[in-house]
Amino acid sequence: NVQLPPHLAAGTPGRGFVLDGFPATLQQAQLLEKALTGLDLAAEQALVDGASLVVPPPPDVMPQLQRPLMSGLDAVLFLECQDESIAAKRVLGRRLDPLTGRMYHLDFDPPPANMPGLSDRLILVTAADSNTSLVPHRLASYAAAAPPLSNWLARFSTLRRPLDGAAALSEVLSATGDMVNGMLKAKASAYAAVQAAEAGGRAKGSADRAVEYARIAQSHAEVAARELLAAKKAEIQATALLNPGGKTAPDPAATEVLKAQAAAKCADQLKVCRGAAADAATYADRAVTAAANASDAVERCKLALGDAAVSADAEAAANKAAAD
Repeated sequence: NVQLPPHLAAGTPGRGFVLDGFPATLQQAQLLEKALTGLDLAAEQALVDGASLVVPPPPDVMPQLQRPLMSGLDAVLFLECQDESIAAKRVLGRRLDPLTGRMYHLDFDPPPANMPGLSDRLILVTAADSNTSLVPHRLASYAAAAPPLSNWLARFSTLRRPLDGAAALSEVLSATGDMVNGMLKAKASAYAAVQAAEAGGRAKGSADRAVEYARIAQSHAEVAARELLAAKKAEIQATALLNPGGKTAPDPAATEVLKAQAAAKCADQLKVCRGAAADAATYADRAVTAAANASDAVERCKLALGDAAVSADAEAAANKAAAD
């Protein structure tokens, strides 16, 4: 079994982790991936093998065993060294300064000559892999385990990152730093893409709400227009009642009161109508602004895709954000 760091096991964000020399075998790599992402191809294979041949299940509900895989790791750095003599020298030349804890290498990172007493106090690193008799065995074990492990890692896009382990220490460190910085940049770009997509979603929501409010305002305007028309009809009908058949002159005072009441009611409805129209215009402007914000968010999301391509996990996150 593989025991994850506490923050990963709990599913909470953290600073991540670095593994040195692990996984070294196919089985270790599969167990680590299962612990990180739940990937279990053996269980998927068993499901496929157990499927009915008489009534086969639909293809879309069965695991696609040859699909590209997505790892829970950002990268696996391989320090490759084809020359076994150089590999052995790398292991056997290590020396430790017990005073400072600094590790040196007699050939590739020698102790400075201008520090009196340093060379005399250096001690041979006595780890198991520094035993001269065990080096050939370790090299043979690695040679046997490397091909299946490499084949497994090749199923994860851009996961395996080879480095020239025979190069000078400064070159190896520089190449490693560049690779790590590229991955961090990719993850930052993916995060920017996700943020942009979320901003686009919020902008779309604002636009949808603005359209809905504009419809409400339009509805208020239509109601106001109907009320205005009803008030005018009421005025005509009231005038007819005051002067039935038009034979006698209506009471001037009553007519003036009726006109004043109708005018006041019309004024109130016109005020409501103008307010509704103003609301519709305001929300329409908000919809235009929200749509522009959504468009900008999509463009930022697309721009972030390029840097995210350095990491398969980051690229997948950015592509999903762009689609959303």
